[in-house]
Amino acid sequence: MIKTKKKADGAGDAEEDNDDDDEEEGEGDDEVLDMPPPWSPKLFVHKDKYYDRCPNGEKSVFYERCKIDYYSECKQVDGLVRRITLYKDYNRLIIDEIRSEYTCRIDKLRVRRRFPYEFKLIEHYDSQEP
Repeated sequence: MIKTKKKADGAGDAEEDNDDDDEEEGEGDDEVLDMPPPWSPKLFVHKDKYYDRCPNGEKSVFYERCKIDYYSECKQVDGLVRRITLYKDYNRLIIDEIRSEYTCRIDKLRVRRRFPYEFKLIEHYDSQEP
C-alpha cells in the first residue's frame, strides 16, 4: 500500500509503507517443513552379482510359442549366453527352431541355429579381420 505523506515544508513525496509486509513475513517463520534427504544412500552391488545377472547362473522365461533361457556370461563351458527355443504349437511340444547365442569363444561363433525336424544346422561367425 502506498501512502502519501506531506513534509513540514509542504512538498508531497510518495513513500512505501512496509509495516504490512513485515507482519506477513513474521507469520511464515513459525512454519517449518521437514523434508527427507534428497538422495537415497549409495547403492552397493557386488561385482560378482552384477556379472551374474541371473540367479544361480541361469533363468528361463516362457512365452506362448517360445522359451528363452538366459545364462550368465562366461559361466558356461561353451560360452552359451542365451538359448531361444521356438515351437510350432502352443503346448510347446513340437520344436521348430533352436537358436543359441555365444560369447567369449576362440572360434568367434556367435549364433547357432538348429532345425531338428529338417536336420539342418546354420552357424554364424564374426568376421576375422587381419
